[in-house]
Amino acid sequence: IPSPTPRPTATPIPPTPTPEPIKPPTRIVIPSIRLDAPVESVGLVKEPKTGFWTYAIPNYKAAGWHNDTAPLGKRGNTVLNGHNNIEGRVFLDLVDIKKGDLIAMYEGSKLFNYVVQDVLFLLEAGQPDSVRIKNGAYIQPTDDVRLTIVSCWPRNNNTHRLIVIAKPA
Repeated sequence: IPSPTPRPTATPIPPTPTPEPIKPPTRIVIPSIRLDAPVESVGLVKEPKTGFWTYAIPNYKAAGWHNDTAPLGKRGNTVLNGHNNIEGRVFLDLVDIKKGDLIAMYEGSKLFNYVVQDVLFLLEAGQPDSVRIKNGAYIQPTDDVRLTIVSCWPRNNNTHRLIVIAKPA
């Protein structure tokens, strides 16, 4: 009589972890320039004149969080934008920010502190598309944790991009 073949034992399959929902930033505070403003999620829109894809910008006093960039405190580039001289002027005084200044970012009541590492003024007016594309590299994903804020400069003609780069405090 052949011996019975043992029945296979079921091996439990570990559950697939549920991805954490992305929580958008909700507020930005920069004490050195007296800024305290809400942050709204914004996505891409196509510029009618150039055909370039750009990010929407809130048309009131709020910063826009590029909703395909890193959440606060996570590896990658958390990117904000906002106007300096029209539609709410959220970044009117961003030109006065300095290396070493603190930026407080909120996700609801959760606080993330950043320190300004660099302030850049990049010429765009009258430049070829290749320059605009090169300047756009500052809003690309990164391997580190960082906050990048983008606005225009100067107030009277917006010929440059003002880029502020901050790292966790």
